[in-house]
Formats: sequence, C-alpha cells, structure tokens
Amino acid sequence: MHKFSQSISNLSHAINILDRAIETKIRRNKNLIKYNEIKDNNQKTQNILKEIEKDLDKIEKLLT
Repeated sequence: MHKFSQSISNLSHAINILDRAIETKIRRNKNLIKYNEIKDNNQKTQNILKEIEKDLDKIEKLLT
C-alpha cells in the first residue's frame, strides 16, 4: 500500500510541475503575441512616417 501511496504522490507532484510548465508556456506565448503585435504596429508607424516625409518633401518643393 505504501508504494501505491507513493506512486500517487509522485504522479500528483508530476502533474503540478506540468501544470506550472503549461502556465509558463501560455504566458510566454501571450507575451510573444503582444511583442509581435507591437513590432507590427511599429512597422506600420514607420511606413506612415515615411509617407509623411515624402509628402513634406513634395510640399517643400511646391513652396520653393
């Protein structure tokens, strides 16, 4: 009976470790998704700024 009880205890411990590992993996994936969204938004912002710069150059040429 002691071995059975020990096996149950070991399984319970292993399940807890796996549960924490899964939670960590989920957190990392959420952070990676947020990072990718921020990176994508930064790229979009850079593209908008480039367009604004081109427009400003056109305006400057028109004014000179």
